Order: sequence, then C-alpha cells, then structure tokens
Amino acid sequence: MEVDLSYFSRLKWVIVLISALCLASVARGVFAQAETQDVQAQSSTQSAKQNLVLGVFNYLGDEVTRRQYTPIVEYLNQRLTHECIQLEVLSQEAIKARMEAGTLDFVTTNPTQFLSLRQSDKVAGVMASLIESHQGRPAPCIAGVIFTRANRHDIQKLADVSGRIVAAPGMDNFGAFRTQQYELLKAGIHLPQDVRAIRELKTHEAVVQAVLEYVADVGFVRAGTLENMEAAGRIPMGALKVIAAKTHPRCLYTHTTPTYPGWPLFALSHVNERHVGHVAAALFALEANDPTAIKAGVYGYSVPRDYTRVEELARGLRLPPYDHAPEFTVWDVLLRWKELLLAGLLSVVVIIFLSLSVFVVWRREHQARQFSQLILTSLGQGVYHVDTKGRCRFINPSALRLLHTSEQAVLGHSPHALFHHHYVDGRIYSHEDCPTWKTLQDGQVRKSEEWFWRENGEGFPAEVLVTPMINNQVMDGAVVIFTDISERKRMEAQLVELATTDALTGLHNRRYFLSRLVEGIARVKRFGENACVIMLDCDHFKIVNDTYGHAVGDEVLRGLAEILRQNARQTDVVGRVGGEEFAVLLNDTTFEFALDWAERVRHMVAGHVYNVGGEGFFVTISLGCAALNADDSENSVLLRADQALYQAKLNGRNRVEWR
Repeated sequence: MEVDLSYFSRLKWVIVLISALCLASVARGVFAQAETQDVQAQSSTQSAKQNLVLGVFNYLGDEVTRRQYTPIVEYLNQRLTHECIQLEVLSQEAIKARMEAGTLDFVTTNPTQFLSLRQSDKVAGVMASLIESHQGRPAPCIAGVIFTRANRHDIQKLADVSGRIVAAPGMDNFGAFRTQQYELLKAGIHLPQDVRAIRELKTHEAVVQAVLEYVADVGFVRAGTLENMEAAGRIPMGALKVIAAKTHPRCLYTHTTPTYPGWPLFALSHVNERHVGHVAAALFALEANDPTAIKAGVYGYSVPRDYTRVEELARGLRLPPYDHAPEFTVWDVLLRWKELLLAGLLSVVVIIFLSLSVFVVWRREHQARQFSQLILTSLGQGVYHVDTKGRCRFINPSALRLLHTSEQAVLGHSPHALFHHHYVDGRIYSHEDCPTWKTLQDGQVRKSEEWFWRENGEGFPAEVLVTPMINNQVMDGAVVIFTDISERKRMEAQLVELATTDALTGLHNRRYFLSRLVEGIARVKRFGENACVIMLDCDHFKIVNDTYGHAVGDEVLRGLAEILRQNARQTDVVGRVGGEEFAVLLNDTTFEFALDWAERVRHMVAGHVYNVGGEGFFVTISLGCAALNADDSENSVLLRADQALYQAKLNGRNRVEWR
C-alpha cells in the first residue's frame, strides 16, 4: 500500500499555524492584564498623595503673608507627585503649639524662633534657606532698619534712640525687632528699659504709618520695607531717613544692622525622609524667572545657610534657648577635672612666686622710668623722639604746650610734616633739609634755629638740638630738644632797633645810615650802580626853638621825618644824622631823579603849616645833593653833599644845590 507523503507534510504545517495562533492569543491576554494592573496601580498612587502641612510665621500679617506663600504652595503641589502641601499662616505662639500637637509637617519662620524650636526633638533640621528677590536680583540676607522722620534733626545716631517712643511689628519679630535690639545693645542701649515706650503694631506698614503720623519717634522694620512702600507710592519719597545707614554687597537695601541669613524652612522629625527630599528638591528647582517666584517675590531657595551670627544675637539678647544658664555645681567641677585642678593649683603657686619676682624687678624699673618721665615732664623745653623713619614715638607735655597740639595728633606721624613744613617766609621746607632727617642719615649732632608752626597757623622761632640715639652701635632714631626763643628774638629786635633808630623821629640813626652808605658805595664799585646822597636841614631852626619852644621844634623834626618817609622808596635809606640835619641815600637812582626828588620834598615841606596856639607858621629846608662815585668813601661823599648844602644856605636857603 502506497503512502501519500505530501499529505502529511501539509498536515504538519497546518498544526504549526494553529499552535502559533493560540500562543499569540494567550500573550495578548497576558499583556492586557499587565496593562490593567499598571493603570490600577497608578490610579491607586494618585489617590494616595500624602497631605503635608506647611506652617508660615505671619510676620507681614495673615493676608500679606498668605498672598506671598500661596504661589509657592501651588508650585509645590504642581511639581510633587506623591505629596500635597497645605498652607497655614500662623503666629509664633501658634506654630509652637501646632508643633507640640504634631499637626505641622514643615515650618518656615524667622531665625531666632528656629533656634528656640530646634531644641525640641520634633525638629529634624533645616532643609533650605529662603532667598528673597528685589527687582530680579537675589537678596539672601535679612537686615533690620531703624528709621525716623527726615525732619527729626534731634535723632541722628543710635544713641539718640534712648528715651524715645519706638514702634515695631512685635517684640518677637527677628528682622523688625531682634536685630535692632541687638545693635542698640552693642551701642549701650537696653530695650525696653532705655526707651520711653515700645508700640507693638503687628505689621510693618502700621509701624511706618505710626512714625509718619507722629505716634512714634522711631520705627523698626525689615530692610526693604521702606523702599518697597516708596516704590508702591504708599509713603512720600524722602519723608523718612534711616539711622546709622549702611550697605552690604549681599543686601540690596539700606539697613542699620548687620546682615543675617534668610528664613530657614525645616521639617519636623515625624515626616518621612522621602517626602522631605521631594519637597527640598522641588524648592531647589524653583528658578528666579519662574512665574511662581516672581509672583511670590522670591529669588528661590538655597542650601541651608550658616546661622552662627543668629546664635550670637540670641546669646547676646539672652533669647531661648540661651536664656538660662546650665546647672553646674562645684562638685561637678571637682569630679570631672580633679587632675587638671591639681596641676592648675601647682601652676598657680609657681606663677605667684615668679610674679612676685617679676613684680620686684618691674617695680624698680618702673620707678626709674617714672623718675625719667618726671624729669622729661618737668622740663620747660620741648622734647620728642623719632624713629629711623622720622615718625614720632614720644613727646613730652612741654612740647605739646608749646605746639598747642595733643599727643594723639603727633604720635605715629612725622613732626616735620606737622609743624616744621615751611620756613618763616612761607617757602616749603624740604624734608631732606630738615636737621632731624640729616641726623638720622649721618648720626651727627646738630644745633640750629628753626621755625615751628602751630595747628592754628601761628609760628614761633625755636632753638633746636638734634641728638642721635645709638643702641648697640645701631641707629635707633633721634631725640629733638627745642626751646621757644620768641622772647629772646623780640629782645634782640628791640636792641637792634635801639641801636639803629633815632628815638625822636623813628628814622635810622647816624651809625646805621653810615653802614648802609658803605654798602651802597660797595655796590657802586662792584656793579656800577647809580646812587645819590642828599643832605638837608631846617632853615632858621634855632628861631623856631627860641620862638615856640623845643617841644614845637621836636614836632617840626617829626613832621619833616614823616615827609621824608612818605617819599622814600623801599630801597632808599633815610636817617637823622644831626640835630636838625637829615641824610637820604637814594639807591639805583640817577642824579636827575635825585634832584627832582629833592625839589619835591622841598616843596612839600615849604607847603606844610604848623599850628601853635591857633597861630600857623611855615618851615623851609635847604638840600645838597652828591652822586656816589666808584672812588668815593663815606666821608668824601658826605663832604660833597654837605658842601652843596652849605652852598644852598649861602644862596638864600629853601633851595637845592649839588656837587
């Protein structure tokens, strides 16, 4: 019997096809069931979102604070897939109570309350720090402002806050009270006892209005409050001023206090770490240009800041948790550090012994220094010491008295720059020409007369002795001793005046005139200059004395001297060389000018009327001129002038002659 093989082959392929169709149907069912399970799982997850409560301190009041944080909460709820955040705006007391009751999961508040709350085991730790925004720029710091009205000229500095009425949102507010309280404490003002009253007005806006309406003298607000209210047109521009205003690169607003880190956002210990991580990641992802950030007025959140400065503030103000000292007994000290205390006791004994020895040596040296200081203080002379760079390291009281200055103004500065900077005629005194500086360079003793200047612009002559200080053959500066020689110079000037001046007329006397005449002849010989001498005396002067008396005669001589003085140039020399005889040296003068000068003087004298008892009389003079020659001596030129004068007498007086 023959078998048809092609039939079996076709049957095999039919069976394979049927098996493949069955396997595909089974796979489709499995995949559909898996997809259904995924959808159910996702739906189950969506319906199982964890509700979490965020508590926010209402530092701006409930309404404004809620308006600021609502966009942030809405942003978190859009971004989080496993959590749903609910916003609660609370007072500080309510935050603490809700934490104790366990009905809060996250809290953001000011730094001082955070320091107090973190002592509780309910606080897990800071998740992030708030960065506020100002015109699109980050403002990561909190600072306080102390302000008053711009027209309060009696309140200019922190000390002026004492005794005033202060307005603040609340005495627990960090940026609007605690920072200002600490800054005033450092200035010596304790709140509340050192002010007249503190008005707690709940909101920053109420504080500003209280100051504007004269309800309070001074206001405390957070930095940025005044600028934002001015920008919004809610207060007049320039109506307020910040006391002790300062700026900081990380703070965009004018402020009074130092800057502190922004508000912390922290989780409570019962919150699952997975939720904490999700919320923190969402906050860190908030960009400054995000509509949520712009609407909330924040720049974003950063990793937790350093709150050490806040701890210093809390300690300084004795705020919780630093308001109570820990209990610690003497027995605790003995048990814990007995070995250290024993070693310390032995050290104290050794230190006392060494201290007594050092004290004995110090006392001897101190007494010696006191004696030396007493000598320097008692000296009537000024004494100061400069180092090798010319800076003053010591100055005694006599020097300070003579210079009309203070020790603080001199020590550490250059005496040359302070009171030795110009000559008496106003020329600049070069530092290199100063005798003190020269002594510092070459170690030589110098003595000279100098001119010192006081702070008020007065000056005085001083005799100066500069002595180098050599220590172990090394220059260690210089000691300058100076004496005010004003009185000596005045007496010398008086002696010179007495020796060179005619007592009756105030003109130069014969001796001084002759000395100047010798100088004039020397200039004629050396430089070929022109000069003339004029001799003159009063005509019939004896008749004036006999008729009106010697007192009137003296008055005539003084009047003649005044006319000569008025007509003389600065380079001319006028002297009284005899009873009624005068001489004039006209330097750098032609003979023609001398004759004109003599005629002018003669006319002036002849036209001058002298009154005696209502009766007037005139006086005339005769003058003789002589030009100086290179071969002249003082006697020869005076002789020629005197001969010309004699010729004028012979020719009728009241005239000018020359030789």
